[in-house]
Amino acid sequence: MFRSVVIRHLVLVGALIAVAGPATAGAHPSVVPVLGAATEVGTADPLSQLRDAVVNGPIEPELVAGLTATLDAAANAVARGKPTAACGPMKGFEATLLAHAGDGIPLGYANQLYVQSLFVQETLGC
Repeated sequence: MFRSVVIRHLVLVGALIAVAGPATAGAHPSVVPVLGAATEVGTADPLSQLRDAVVNGPIEPELVAGLTATLDAAANAVARGKPTAACGPMKGFEATLLAHAGDGIPLGYANQLYVQSLFVQETLGC
């Protein structure tokens, strides 16, 4: 359900700097940080890695449940064979993340989650 993409553009969102957008011919792709537990290549999809990063990261416990519920809704859409239906929950995840960056989620970690979220959205075709 996920397609491979290369990320290259820098995006400034408030105080968060993230990498987004597909690569074009001649572009020098940037590296997207892989969050969550270390896994062998191909053993975890980006959405699962993002969920692991939320569960295991330095996020206030009251925010973890809401963020994971949103990611679970996206994962359920993917499991039903409707990856683009996951775009709504992913935008909700992004909005919650940005709302709590620096307040419940350390700013640097929020930045990493934001970049990973953009990557997930790109692989889903959002």
